[in-house]
Amino acid sequence: MSFDTPSLRILVCYHKPAELVSGGVYTPIHVGRSGMDEAVRKGLLRERDKQWMLENTLGDDTGENISEKNTRYSELTAHYWAWKNYELLDSPDYIGFVHYRRGFLLAAEPGQGSVRFVSTLDEQRRKEISDTSRLELGKYQLYAPEARQAYRLEPDEGRYRLKTNPKEPCRVIEKIPHQKGLAEALDYMASRYPEREKYLRSYLRGRYAYQWNMAIFHRDVFLRFAPYFFDVLAHVERVVDSSLFSTADQRFIAYLGEHLTGAFIDEMVKRREAVKELPTYFVRDVRRRAHLQPSGASRGCVVVCTSAGEVSAMFCGVMIRSLILHTDARRHYEVVVLAKKLTKEWKEQLKRLADNVANVTLRIVSTGKIRMEGNPAEPAMMVPGLFSAYARVVYISPYTVMRADIAQLFDTPMEAGQCLAACKDLITISRLNRLSGERRCAENFRKDFDIAHPYEDLISGKVLLMDIKAMQAAGVDRMIGMSAPREGNSAGVGVRLNQLCRGRVKLLPLEWNVCPAWKDALYMPAKDWEEWSKARASARIIQFTKGDQSPLSSYWWQVARSVPFYEQIAERLSRGDIQLRQIRRRLKWLRCGLLFAWGRRKQNYIERRNQLKAQLRKIEKIMTVR
Repeated sequence: MSFDTPSLRILVCYHKPAELVSGGVYTPIHVGRSGMDEAVRKGLLRERDKQWMLENTLGDDTGENISEKNTRYSELTAHYWAWKNYELLDSPDYIGFVHYRRGFLLAAEPGQGSVRFVSTLDEQRRKEISDTSRLELGKYQLYAPEARQAYRLEPDEGRYRLKTNPKEPCRVIEKIPHQKGLAEALDYMASRYPEREKYLRSYLRGRYAYQWNMAIFHRDVFLRFAPYFFDVLAHVERVVDSSLFSTADQRFIAYLGEHLTGAFIDEMVKRREAVKELPTYFVRDVRRRAHLQPSGASRGCVVVCTSAGEVSAMFCGVMIRSLILHTDARRHYEVVVLAKKLTKEWKEQLKRLADNVANVTLRIVSTGKIRMEGNPAEPAMMVPGLFSAYARVVYISPYTVMRADIAQLFDTPMEAGQCLAACKDLITISRLNRLSGERRCAENFRKDFDIAHPYEDLISGKVLLMDIKAMQAAGVDRMIGMSAPREGNSAGVGVRLNQLCRGRVKLLPLEWNVCPAWKDALYMPAKDWEEWSKARASARIIQFTKGDQSPLSSYWWQVARSVPFYEQIAERLSRGDIQLRQIRRRLKWLRCGLLFAWGRRKQNYIERRNQLKAQLRKIEKIMTVR
């Protein structure tokens, strides 16, 4: 069998929006599209997700189809559609089937039956799944996933457990799940397809399996396989009463199809037909890459990003309110809030802040429903990837309050090659000075973080001006997500950004990020004290410490009184909820630190832990009395 230029089409089965695998030999297909409108009515599918499916995938509900049977057949409705509507795919020489999160590594070397687990489909993986040069199309009749050790099910005290020993093949076929369907299939095949029934029994008793209903068939092989395959499945569907099956067990037809497909591949291997096994991949996170699109008024407007969570929501509200109070009526402002585990009530509260403000657009984006490169924990690290369609973005921590128009910061000129502007992180520098002294502090930064001049270069992650286009030109946007620090470490954001944007950082005047007072201020380098003192008098953005009431300036309370949920703020702060959560988090961190500390450091940890516990008991006692 030879072909001059064999054509290949691989259908990628989707039942919901996910990262798109399309182009080249791949064609996305929506399985079960006939039930999409009903899913929208029941709230199982959002309208925007429906629109995405319509725009990006074929439907399995055209021509002759069984789309309405998707709850039982799963991805096999795409196989049926391809069989009955082959000409709509331009009658390719080879037809393949994969899943939205699982497929073939066409250009990778075989891996002894292992599955390559990957976090995302990055550029390298996309090359491996798209390069067909190693397939040798025309030489093989079928491409199958690499055979894996068979994981059979055995009865164990009324339950089924996995048996992983390949030297003990499963000999009792009727004890696997959905035994009715398999028994009916074997009986039917014994009378209608006796030769294939023998191969199926042999396959079920074997040590290896071809899984997931995935394969790439030559056209002649597929048209030989599909009639018998769907004839058996249709017979089993007719004779087996599945009305009492659970929702998951309704898919017994798809599971049976997996056995039939594997047995067919095994049959071709034993007949010594031309079969090639391919390594497979499994994507752990298939959420679509998030890219915010500018709103209609975004051209030329001031773009501000902040974040909000369960604890920081009320602080975020005060920050947004202070921003609105200092806006320029001639400019438009787009505020994007990256929300993590934020309740619906708080989302409505935050949206209400911009309801009657003509020149402010407020958007809330749930970070739990989006995927970024590397899944960075810190919102600041999400900005370059999330705002890739924008030119500039100002990121502001929710633990700040505005005293000037943020447009002045947004319009700050940056030199060619610079992609980031931020203030010096005097808080971290002061704390490190207190703990280790100036000389040791500098040495530690040079050794651990490769920052040669921390007293000049260390930047704060609280207020950032990002030139997105410059970051893209320098390739920083691709590296920034993969280099995200651990969650909750704002100093780490500054350190990582300093490393990634080395030589491209512009230092802002301290007025744009002033912490008016903190306990380690006395340890600030003398050369910075004078600049910091002047910045306090003319602060444009005031920063305060999370969960600490004392740094909340009178101006913060003045702004807080103007928000609609001021009573909630006053009540929560007076109850001590914020302090309790912060103290418990610090205690948790200290418990971990004690495991890796010794000597004087361990003693300091124990003393700090005892202080926090005393503070915790005091707040809990006050709350109990109330």
